[in-house]
Amino acid sequence: MTQPKFVICTDNKDYEVSLEVRKLYQVVPDPAADRVNQIRVIDETGEDYLYPPHLFVPIDLPAAVAAQQAQEYVDALRQALLQGESSGESRPLDMASIKESGWKRMTPTE
Repeated sequence: MTQPKFVICTDNKDYEVSLEVRKLYQVVPDPAADRVNQIRVIDETGEDYLYPPHLFVPIDLPAAVAAQQAQEYVDALRQALLQGESSGESRPLDMASIKESGWKRMTPTE
């Protein structure tokens, strides 16, 4: 089964904390997930997890839109890393700040 690169959540029953209805999510290719009829999606936690595919509808994004979103993601991560380095203390990335800065979980399509 070929995975779409992006999906829109249409149902978050039993996953209300991890998924938002009508929100775009990036799919992470995972052949093992395919074998158990699941898809791996980067959810609201910023991590990738397996979900039933019936919760989503696949979509195709124009390459230019996906590239722009990927650059915004890289810029947000770079800023978060710089903030951590300038403090002189080792600390994890603040995903809330990254999300607030407009981060979207997307990468360019081929």
